[in-house]
This record gives sequence, structure tokens and C-alpha cells, in this order.
Amino acid sequence: MMDLIKFVHHYEKKTKEMRLAELEEDYRCKLGAPHIEVSCGILIHGAHMYTNKMFSFFQKELVGGIGVRMKEISSDSELCIYEAVEEGRQRVYEDSSQSQAMNSSFGQWPHTFGQ
Repeated sequence: MMDLIKFVHHYEKKTKEMRLAELEEDYRCKLGAPHIEVSCGILIHGAHMYTNKMFSFFQKELVGGIGVRMKEISSDSELCIYEAVEEGRQRVYEDSSQSQAMNSSFGQWPHTFGQ
């Protein structure tokens, strides 16, 4: 078990490492904008708003979502059910007006809707 002094030293060391990594990322961002795969307004805006690393995650998610076709299967005042088809894979999503997130046949949809 780690005593308090060792814990504080370890914490300070990790904090310095995190700050250094953040400074390096800031420096890389100031050298230039990240590579934009598809020229569209939201990606151009994102390239100016996010760090290079976060922009690459954002761009991957956005471009990956372009190939998804969503089709409403059924709907009532409480629940909407959608079918999503991506590269031959099919999923069913349920969106409840009571919930902030969409549930899928594969678990929780990672994004919130309606905000």
C-alpha cells in the first residue's frame, strides 16, 4: 500500500505528464489545421474548434455515420422505433420521448437526441 507522501509525489508526477501532453497538443494545433477528408462546413468548423486529436475522432464519427440509413419502423406518442442499416448490418433503435438517449438492440446509442 502507498503511503500519503508517495501518493502525493505520484500524483504530482502524473499531473506534470498530463500538462506536458496537453501543451504538446496545443503546440501541434498552432502549427496548422488537421487534414480534412471531406470538405464540408461542419468539418471545417470542427477543425478550428477542436484539437487535432479530438478532430480526428470527430471526423471519423461524422464520416462513419454518413453511410447509415435510418428508417422509421413505427411511432406513437411515447416511442419511435428506427431501423439502421450500415454496410449490410442491421440494428433496431428505440427512442422514447421520456428518455434523453436512444436505446439499440446492441446497447445504448452513444449520442443524445433532441438537444
